[in-house]
Amino acid sequence: MREIVNAILYQGRTGCQWAYLPHDLPQKSATYYYFAAWWDDGTDQVIHELLRCQVRERARRLEDPTLVVLDTQSVHVAAGVFAATSGHDPAKRVPGRKRGLAVDVLGLVIAVVVLAANTHDNAAAIILLDQVAEHAGKTVRKALVDQGFKNQVVVHGVGLGI
Repeated sequence: MREIVNAILYQGRTGCQWAYLPHDLPQKSATYYYFAAWWDDGTDQVIHELLRCQVRERARRLEDPTLVVLDTQSVHVAAGVFAATSGHDPAKRVPGRKRGLAVDVLGLVIAVVVLAANTHDNAAAIILLDQVAEHAGKTVRKALVDQGFKNQVVVHGVGLGI
């Protein structure tokens, strides 16, 4: 199983195609089987949460954060990406997708959302706040945002206790 984990980490780090894993690692079929199974049953999220908590404790922080930082970024998409999943951000003049992140003060990822670039920052922030409330427990009391987010996000956050 350790070799399966090594192969998954290798693929994640290098971004290589599953079929091109080095020959000293397990075969693609076995590696991808476990990757897909762990993705489907949420094991990957459990591992992420455990590692995040351990890193925070080593930094002498509480296990769960009390403050998160929200931001979005519009990025170009590769050629051949479905038009239904991408859009055009008129403010930043970027055709592509918008990714939103919620991180703690150490920069550890709490929540991620990927939307079409023409989606307003408010929609992304509301989804992020919902994920923060779900994944970080009820400890998050504050969220720092920039001016791209409007009152709608503040109202939603207050409703969640943030």
